Amino acid sequence: MFLIAPGTAAGQGVCDRTPQVRDALVKVARVTNCEGVTSEHLAGVTNLQLQWTRISTLQAHDFSGLSNLSQLELHYNFLTTLPMGIFDGLHSLSVLKLDNNSLTTLSEEIFGGLGNLSLLLLHDNSLTSLPERIFRETTRLGGLTLNGNSLTTLPVGIFGGLHNLSHLELQQNSLPTLPMGIFNGLGSLQYLYLQNNSLTTLPAGIFGGMDRLRALNLSGNSLTTLPVGIFRGLSRLQGLGLHNNSLTILPAGVFDGLSLLASLGLAD
Repeated sequence: MFLIAPGTAAGQGVCDRTPQVRDALVKVARVTNCEGVTSEHLAGVTNLQLQWTRISTLQAHDFSGLSNLSQLELHYNFLTTLPMGIFDGLHSLSVLKLDNNSLTTLSEEIFGGLGNLSLLLLHDNSLTSLPERIFRETTRLGGLTLNGNSLTTLPVGIFGGLHNLSHLELQQNSLPTLPMGIFNGLGSLQYLYLQNNSLTTLPAGIFGGMDRLRALNLSGNSLTTLPVGIFRGLSRLQGLGLHNNSLTILPAGVFDGLSLLASLGLAD
């Protein structure tokens, strides 16, 4: 029978992790090497900063034991994929920054169990599509950035259940259209950015039920017409960007009810 000294098992797990993760855990634990990192150290980590560390791959167990981690920063790296289960057990995670990587796909289960996530940054990656149920367990999400990807389509129910979402960025993609009902249930949304896509038309009623919306940017698309009543019900809208489109006519009364509108872009 062999006796294991305190910290050995946990330390071995840390030593086996991706080098940048290992080194960051050693630093935050304030020990001299990975063998000195105990399970108590791991449970005490609340913020792990791994940005700008040239990570290209991660292992599924890299964040094991970080049960109280609230913020994980992985932005500005070279990640192309994420292993299944990478975020398992991170029930306290509130902020996850994955922007400015090279992610091409995300599995439907990747954010499973992250019920306390409030901010998810996925902008400036290489995503072309997303699974319909990828955000189904992130119901407390308040901010979501998907801008600067290569999205060509959005599943109708992808934002279903995100009743707390207030900030959604979809600009600088390649979306040619928005499916009717894509924003259903987003009654808390205040900021919606759709500029610099490939939109040619907007479905009538696409913004229905979004009476808290304060800023809507549709500039830099290829819109030729606006449906009658497209902005109906957006009584709190303060900023509306329609510049850099191909509009030749505006329907009579298109801005009716926008009594708080302070900024309107119609140039070019």
